[in-house]
Amino acid sequence: MIISKYVLLFEQNGIFLLFNSKNISFLELTKDLYDGLLSMNINANPTFLKNKTIVNKLIELGVLTTEMDDQSFLDSLILKHNLLFYSKDILRLTIAPTISCNLCCPYCFEVTKPKGIISREICDKIIEFIKKTQDKPFIDLNWFGGEPLLAIKQIRYFLEKLNENDIKIISHSIVTNATLLKDSALDVFKDYPLTSIQVTFDGIKKCHDTIRTHINGAGTFDEILNNMDVFISKNPNTYINIRINTGKHNSLDYSTLKESLSKRYHNCKNLYIYPGILKGDNDCGYKSNFFSSREWVSFYTSLQKRESDAEIPMHSCKGCMANLINGFVIGPKGEMYKCWEDIGIREREIGSVVDNKFRNNTLFHQYMLHGTFTEDKKCLNCGLLPICSGGCSKDRIENKYAGKNKVLCDHFGVENFKTLKARLFQYYQQHYKKRRNDG
Repeated sequence: MIISKYVLLFEQNGIFLLFNSKNISFLELTKDLYDGLLSMNINANPTFLKNKTIVNKLIELGVLTTEMDDQSFLDSLILKHNLLFYSKDILRLTIAPTISCNLCCPYCFEVTKPKGIISREICDKIIEFIKKTQDKPFIDLNWFGGEPLLAIKQIRYFLEKLNENDIKIISHSIVTNATLLKDSALDVFKDYPLTSIQVTFDGIKKCHDTIRTHINGAGTFDEILNNMDVFISKNPNTYINIRINTGKHNSLDYSTLKESLSKRYHNCKNLYIYPGILKGDNDCGYKSNFFSSREWVSFYTSLQKRESDAEIPMHSCKGCMANLINGFVIGPKGEMYKCWEDIGIREREIGSVVDNKFRNNTLFHQYMLHGTFTEDKKCLNCGLLPICSGGCSKDRIENKYAGKNKVLCDHFGVENFKTLKARLFQYYQQHYKKRRNDG
């Protein structure tokens, strides 16, 4: 009998806690049991093993297990991953009808890429591609850019063509700066409702209006808010994802803005607000404001401690669309990619809907076979794998094939699990401690 590798033991302010990522169980322990479990890691024979009631409960909770059981659980994760990512039941498309944008954010990774708006002819080619690719006419559709609403006429045309060809949209989403989310755009999404929408802010108004600006330098904070007010009122069933871009320059803005937006949209039942961490090696002239890995872990740790309604992390080992055999990103000229960030980079194209041919098999195979956790020994041996996103596929293959050294771990898994411990203890204070006092 061993302690499962998915068990995290930690002490905080004299409280002894256990989290099991395998079954998302969270326990408060006595000091004797905590010390006994820790001592098992050095092959000791703690006294609690003589208590059959305790041992049976720990086995039931998956704390005590066998190497075979842990391996069987890991095998199940890999199997679920493969079943999902090699399924052809649904065609998942991200379409960038343009790489152009009406704003000029300083950290944009697309600013130097070729511009242009998708034509109706290319829209027709995508329809042909869908019909040739899918036996079942179901698609998961996401609009991306640039700013996709610059092409709202083409978006309507494409959606109408889907309808004419009896191609069903099972999920419909958009990533937009929301400055054009009005008038004709509202009409389109009234006729073809969105499942979800992602909109970004860059901190509170003072900061946002110096970063997320129109080409003439005018700020966009109030404009986005006003458009979102109208959109949310007209689309109560759409999931609203608000990303707050956060770096060293505005890290103190996050909680303030989140609280303000939560109050403003308190009647929105599908609201999710989260930080978009500015990090990495995007050489865009704005890198001085990016977090280092240690800095973004410190930000998340302090954030967890302030959460007013902390939640236990849930299973999320899911990878991304770049790993889907039936997932593609299509650019305005009909060119195809695996990753959103590859849009507009010719050497990253994997094919085209124009000639309906695939190419660049090397890159395609890298994303499919080497872009996930399934062959990464560090990930496979990590106790937090079930609650980790699996890391960025593009970063993973660049580490492997281009000599990069990008951090793949979720923030929970770095710096000795500091952010995970902070969240769990915050959850304990808000739920376990209160329940114990009330009882």
